[in-house]
Amino acid sequence: MDTLPFINYLFRLRWKTAIGIIIFTVILSTGLSGYAQKETSPPPSKKARSFHYSTTKYGIPIIRAILRIEERTGFGNQPVLQLQVSFHSHPAWESIIRVHNSFTSIMETGTFLPIRYMKAIDQDGLLFRKMNYIQTFVFNFPNHQVMVEQNDQEEKQWITLPTETYDPLAFIARCLLRGDLSPGQDVTISIFDGVKAKQVVFQQKTERFRSRLFGIVDTILLESTKAYLTFNDQEGAMRIWYTHDEKKIPVSIELDLPIGKFRFELDSIDR
Repeated sequence: MDTLPFINYLFRLRWKTAIGIIIFTVILSTGLSGYAQKETSPPPSKKARSFHYSTTKYGIPIIRAILRIEERTGFGNQPVLQLQVSFHSHPAWESIIRVHNSFTSIMETGTFLPIRYMKAIDQDGLLFRKMNYIQTFVFNFPNHQVMVEQNDQEEKQWITLPTETYDPLAFIARCLLRGDLSPGQDVTISIFDGVKAKQVVFQQKTERFRSRLFGIVDTILLESTKAYLTFNDQEGAMRIWYTHDEKKIPVSIELDLPIGKFRFELDSIDR
């Protein structure tokens, strides 16, 4: 028997088999990769609005801010609401104030009860103490607790909260999207801003306001009577002017901090 043709046949057979295995592996891995990407990628937002603000000095923006509200799908395909506020300083001012901070709240749709609150802090400069960290707060609302986790610390911390305690952004979403608030009505709320829980009283009143985007408009001023949030380890009050209509557009946000007032005027809206 001539062994050479037989050996060549076996070689061609093994080569075809190897090619088949390679092709099958590529197809399988591509399919699994696409499936994994589909499963792990965050779901798209159902509806979103973004409000763009800036605070200026001598006509130059010092800090730009974006407030974004979007409807998303959470765990178990349950609808959730996400509100995020981010602050970014202008490069021309970063030797004095450098801020690249973001705050994100994920809450139940309708009730606005907080589920998760995240702080990503990256700041420096003459006015602010240098800080760079990420904190996550997971709320256990039925048990009145919140779990605190920080990226540079291994240990997680559990904090007991008063009944009906909101994070700062969940409360803002409740004010802007619910219709149970009205001028002349004071609102007492427990707020946990990542440092401590505090009882805050908000007053509401009607006020004519000159908006950078809309001109003179009728607004409702929502104003905290004492420190509402902690910024750069310093407590400060907050004021929000939103249009006195069904849209409730936040035309201006003012932070009254020990280092001064920062008023963010609405420049544009993305829908």
